[in-house]
Amino acid sequence: MPDRLVKETKYQRIIPWVLNIRSQDHKSSKRVGGVALLLSCLVVLFLNDPAESSILPSCPFRTLTGFDCPGCGTLRGAHQLLHGNILAALDLNLVMVLMLPYLCVSFFLMLPFDSIGRRMTFFYVPSKWIWGLLLVILVFWVARNIPVYPFVILAS
Repeated sequence: MPDRLVKETKYQRIIPWVLNIRSQDHKSSKRVGGVALLLSCLVVLFLNDPAESSILPSCPFRTLTGFDCPGCGTLRGAHQLLHGNILAALDLNLVMVLMLPYLCVSFFLMLPFDSIGRRMTFFYVPSKWIWGLLLVILVFWVARNIPVYPFVILAS
């Protein structure tokens, strides 16, 4: 029986290590590519005003129906935020400005775990919060399309 056992060679011990390095390089290249794409998109958004530029797309829902969707004004609001006009961004899309800090914190909390290859600590989000967020977005969607004074403020 011992004759049939195959001895482990030094190459078989090195190969998993090499594969691990390649997967780490792949993760870092994806991360660098993602950051480069994000920064280039932010530069384009900073240089081109979506209200006046034909480079950036308009909302297809608004083009087809004439009503604002929950995301209408997001590009214009992000453009205003990049220029430091927080009040103008709030006027264009209130929900985007209020959700942006949460999205940024979530993204930056996730980065260290992605870079070391470990899973992020599991955070339990109650289903009531998810349904509540959906309800807030739906109410915002309906409210910003009501042509009466207090709701007209929400329109983009």
